[in-house]
Amino acid sequence: MFALAGCPAPDVAPPAALDGAGPFGVARTRLALDVGGRDVPVEVWYPAEEKSAASVPLSTFALDDTRAAQWTEWLSAAPSECVRGEVLEGSGGSPVRGGFPLIVMSHCHECSRLGAAQIAETLTAHGFVVAAPDHVGGDLFSALAGESTGFSPTTLTTRVADVNAVVDGLHAGVGLTTQTASLLEGVVSADEVGLIGHSFGVTTVNTVHREDDRIGSLMALAGPLNVFGEVPAEEVTVPLLALRSTEDNTIGAVGNDLIRSQFDQVPREKWFVDVLDGGHYSFLDICGLLDQFGTGCGEDQRQTDPAELFSYLAPARARALTATYAVAFFSLTLKGDERGRALLADKIDDAVLGPEFIPAP
Repeated sequence: MFALAGCPAPDVAPPAALDGAGPFGVARTRLALDVGGRDVPVEVWYPAEEKSAASVPLSTFALDDTRAAQWTEWLSAAPSECVRGEVLEGSGGSPVRGGFPLIVMSHCHECSRLGAAQIAETLTAHGFVVAAPDHVGGDLFSALAGESTGFSPTTLTTRVADVNAVVDGLHAGVGLTTQTASLLEGVVSADEVGLIGHSFGVTTVNTVHREDDRIGSLMALAGPLNVFGEVPAEEVTVPLLALRSTEDNTIGAVGNDLIRSQFDQVPREKWFVDVLDGGHYSFLDICGLLDQFGTGCGEDQRQTDPAELFSYLAPARARALTATYAVAFFSLTLKGDERGRALLADKIDDAVLGPEFIPAP
């Protein structure tokens, strides 16, 4: 088997606080998976023996020189107080072969696999393998090329297929090259998988979990569990952590109300966090990169009172608190680490309303 079934987290590093720097280095590789005839790139972050703070521009992770130049142009023009233009280099790290839980991230509509790099890096440093596919046809560059498949049930189907392919690849080596399989041999646990979705990605991961009993928990960022009616919130069967931005001017009050009403219908243990003055993209490294990612950067009108101008929560704070809660949640739900439960009960930033915990009925 490609993964190590039932393998416990390795003891090669000393215990580390879940809200501090993780004990592992962060390394990165890229997969290319054939999903229904689409070439789907997948960024993978994995725990490494060597720890390094060396950073590189986000453009370094681009698929080719043309896209790298586009990323460079965007980053140079974007407000530095919003976008996170530098990420951990993560190249050439020696993997720790300890059977770490897998977490797969699904990005928002017409966004990027690189959008939540800070969350991925933080989780990896705490002993998780994190994988993020570009949902080709529903990603940023497809949209720029006029090739977007749109916001539709059909697009949802392809997104679900992407996540399934990533889980199959990293659990069982399906579709991996010999070189990649060798690199990641024994790195990924065959135990339950965690999923993170942002915006349309939330509906994506909820749909995946309904069809795949390998999924152990869901983290939802700024999006409803069910958009098109296929996957009712009442059918969620795993623990859920939901974060909502109080000033989400992308989905508005209607979207935020839907997030809460669907959360209330989930019949499993669950946590709800409101991020005060947060915007739709506050959680992401690409917040403010382009105008369409601007809700979360700078000033705006309050959705609750359009006559009032306000400043969004600094994206660096929003990313940091989101990453910390992600570590706590998945440490609890995928590793059984009760320190995660304690941290999920902690208001780690004044910008947080909650967390609110509701046990399973």
